[in-house]
Amino acid sequence: MRFSLRAIIFLCVTIHFSTLTYAQVNFVNAFVVTHNGDTLQGSIDYKAWDRNPTSITFKVHNSEDTQQYEATDIASFSVENDVYVSKTVAIDISPENVNDMSYDTKANMHTQTSFLRLAISGDKNLYYLIDKEFKQHFLLEAGDTTLALLNTKSLQDTRKGDVLMSSEKYKQQLNYFFRNCESIEKDLESLKYTLKALKAFVQTYNNCATPAPVIYVPDDGVTFQVEALAGISFSSLTLTYFPVLPYNISDNFTQNSPPFFSGGLGFNIILPRNLNSWAVTNELQFKGYNNNATFIDSLNENRYKRYEYMLHIRNLQLVTTVKYEYPGKSIQPFVKLGISNGFTMLTTNTLRTEEKFYNDLRLEENPIFVSHRKHEQGLIVGAGLKYKILLFEGRYQLSNAFSPFVDLKSSSQSMFLLIGCELFNSKKKY
Repeated sequence: MRFSLRAIIFLCVTIHFSTLTYAQVNFVNAFVVTHNGDTLQGSIDYKAWDRNPTSITFKVHNSEDTQQYEATDIASFSVENDVYVSKTVAIDISPENVNDMSYDTKANMHTQTSFLRLAISGDKNLYYLIDKEFKQHFLLEAGDTTLALLNTKSLQDTRKGDVLMSSEKYKQQLNYFFRNCESIEKDLESLKYTLKALKAFVQTYNNCATPAPVIYVPDDGVTFQVEALAGISFSSLTLTYFPVLPYNISDNFTQNSPPFFSGGLGFNIILPRNLNSWAVTNELQFKGYNNNATFIDSLNENRYKRYEYMLHIRNLQLVTTVKYEYPGKSIQPFVKLGISNGFTMLTTNTLRTEEKFYNDLRLEENPIFVSHRKHEQGLIVGAGLKYKILLFEGRYQLSNAFSPFVDLKSSSQSMFLLIGCELFNSKKKY
């Protein structure tokens, strides 16, 4: 259909243009600390690393010249609230894949210089490292000592076959270094070898240490956001008719609706890291469309039958999407894809029939549909631009509309042009 084709072309062009324009923009504000203790202000080509970086690309402010730094070249760097410290450490590179494991319970230690991400700083510092094999390592710094907290996995031969074992040596290590804080000893036995659990444990120790240190906790939590949107929609309704119903609706009848108001309130969950680019959005949206059509079955001016259809539909729907927002610019393009689930009401559902046979004129008014499906489901694709707290969005929706009948299939297509405003962000001060 022409309406559908125009909508899809518009959104595809917007998404493609946004990708070409912004996909390569990765430099964000950062600083580098040299081995001499000097701090260099500038920006880093930030990749939202899923593994600790082995090198970074840095450029000072007001310069286009870039410099590549490896872990041996600098002392530390900070970007997007993350602090990475260069350290030479011994880590356990024993395999975690069961197919590669052995029966040897001894850790396979390997010394390397890496950028360690800081998790907690205070009397004791906690770092973590995700290596090239995506294995997690946790490291504790106490004074001049930085050591890996070990949890070597191995196989143990039993009568029932091989069993996976974990050494849990990290509990002994923490007990040794934290022995002056009796209040946390009871938590060691159940302490899990996860970033969340170890961060909480070390933070608790730092809180009870004397004197009280400054605690650094990188913010890995989600961000909550509330948005309001309003605009107009352009909709079309398609009915595919089979001759069970008594009304003369032609095959693949499509009727476009005039522009109609649409608006909603959105609650978004912005996922941590990745420059806050990914989010799950939930929006309560109102939409509506009016379909009016007239058909005349005529032999002459004295013998005709005139049908006037008036079908006005209102819908309150929950729109759930996955959203990606391109980082790095004051004007940020975004794209989204998701589903809609709505409650449908037919506010006007009228068929007026005027039949004339010479001097005999009959007028009737009846409902077009005796019943309708109240649950409408659809697919959503959208793209737009965000500037500070304002956003502009184009959105296309394809849904199954309201017909509950097997013999009368319905579908609707809507194109939305929306303007929005961020009302609340849990990590912003307005």
